[in-house]
Amino acid sequence: MTVVSFSFLVFFALLMLLYFVFPHKIQWFVLLIFSYVFYYSVSGRLPIYIFITTVITYLAANFINKIKKDTDKKISENESITKDEKKVLRSSSDKKRKAVLIIAICLNIGLLAIFKYVNPFLQAFSKFSADFGVAVSATKINLILPLGISFYTFQSIGYLVDVYRKKTAPEKNFFKTALFVSYFSQIIEGPIGRFDKLAPQLFAQHKFSFERFKKSVFLVLWGFFKKLVIADNLAPMITDVKLNYNAYDGFQVLLTMFLFGIQLYADFSGYMDIVTGFSSILGIEIEKNFNRPYFSKTVTEFWRKWHISLCSWFRDYLFYPIFMSKKMMNLAKRLRTKGHKTAAKNIPTYIAMIVVWFLTGLWHAANWPQVLWGLCNGLIMISALQFKPAYDKINKKLHIKTNSFPWTVFRIIRTYLLMTLLNFISEFATLRDALNCIARMFSGIIPSSVSVSYFFPKIIDSGIFVVAFTLLACLLLFAHSLYEEKHGSVIKKVCSKNFVIQLTVFIVILFYIVLFSDASNNAAGGFMYAQF
Repeated sequence: MTVVSFSFLVFFALLMLLYFVFPHKIQWFVLLIFSYVFYYSVSGRLPIYIFITTVITYLAANFINKIKKDTDKKISENESITKDEKKVLRSSSDKKRKAVLIIAICLNIGLLAIFKYVNPFLQAFSKFSADFGVAVSATKINLILPLGISFYTFQSIGYLVDVYRKKTAPEKNFFKTALFVSYFSQIIEGPIGRFDKLAPQLFAQHKFSFERFKKSVFLVLWGFFKKLVIADNLAPMITDVKLNYNAYDGFQVLLTMFLFGIQLYADFSGYMDIVTGFSSILGIEIEKNFNRPYFSKTVTEFWRKWHISLCSWFRDYLFYPIFMSKKMMNLAKRLRTKGHKTAAKNIPTYIAMIVVWFLTGLWHAANWPQVLWGLCNGLIMISALQFKPAYDKINKKLHIKTNSFPWTVFRIIRTYLLMTLLNFISEFATLRDALNCIARMFSGIIPSSVSVSYFFPKIIDSGIFVVAFTLLACLLLFAHSLYEEKHGSVIKKVCSKNFVIQLTVFIVILFYIVLFSDASNNAAGGFMYAQF
């Protein structure tokens, strides 16, 4: 059962009915039961692992808080304690709290690492040994990667760190902690929720609202449109070209890369629209994860608009701890004392960025294309910071109006092509395949035919009308994004119109989905980011 299946619609209808029928006090418990039912339906016996993560998270959060409270109580009850003694007690308390945090993080990350990296490591070790003439047999362990394990693990770690930082009070109810970790709308592909924003909504009273329901249904429908009509119809061609790139001309590979950017966005943002809409029906607003990233003028801006919750998670829980660490501060201090003020400011930032982007690539998959993807993103952003003064001088010398429309369009297209190229490279299992495919792309970029079957191989198998309406759907997606970039939400605009216009828009989109969707990709894991 996935969120685009009929069985999920039945599942959600039952959830909505019970959620609004039952009293407020147990609404959250209804959500918990249905969240575990949903996760079980897409992963079989694997909910045991999310339960283990929940137990670790719950115990660690409350133990961290208990250490703090015991120390505060000891200090408050001892009136004769000196300032220095207080300092020693608080220092000891902080060390204990930090030790519990590190242990809990290691356990949660360890569980993730076992499922995600053991088999790739064994295969790499076997190949590495063979390269040196040593025959080492690395038996593949039969491990099934639990869907969404990265997302609920990161969400749990973020909560623990917030408790440690005293930003969030720990949840005393184990089952409420379980709901925060397993909430069905976020469990498979995110967004990665923050406890202080998500938990109050999960445990609050929500009443049915027809206006909210109407807006949410339009959002769900738009998500279906992006996923089923655009992403799934483009998938056969893109998949075949990636697997058999040597059988295609350079132009076909180049076009495939361009279309892959559209497919990836339609698939991922479509999922986010769907789960955001379903969640909103219940009165729970999850974090926005996309903000029209393909209108970004720089790579840095792109990552402020793409998978926003993941990027902000890496920033708050990895980048800043590295950047603000004692080693980085000492490095900056040494550089300043030697008169390198600019280096003192930049080098700790660059080191933290490289580490973060290396780990971001590794998070996606334990292979070299993903690592290269991460490092390239980091290096591009570092280069933009390092050479900004030089770029500004060149623009000034060439009299380039950086705010002009043509220059803005150029920067948007440049960023789109660059990010799509990097994302396309990351799709390959080996670096050799990735580089060979790129070489193939530039081996002959002039089209050798003008037929539809040449431009859209595999898609044409579904018929000329499917090709035409898939391309039209891509244009509608672009028009929708362009309108929202300039004027705000299209859905709000539609919902402000009269009933006839609303019904017409609803029926048109629904018929489009029914007539031109590809239902072949709707099995568990049918969404591209579900593998993470």
